[in-house]
Amino acid sequence: MIAKSAAAAARATVCGYPRQGQNRELKKAIEGYWKGLVTAEALRATATDLRRTN
Repeated sequence: MIAKSAAAAARATVCGYPRQGQNRELKKAIEGYWKGLVTAEALRATATDLRRTN
């Protein structure tokens, strides 16, 4: 691995960072959107709330 790709990998991955939320809220919102149960606006709101929280 060259230094540049190692640095890029370090920026791309943060071990232990709960990207999906404590209870996998983002995953559930995305799957709900795919099934047509969640609106695009609700999906964006979920993602925004998770970014604020984390």
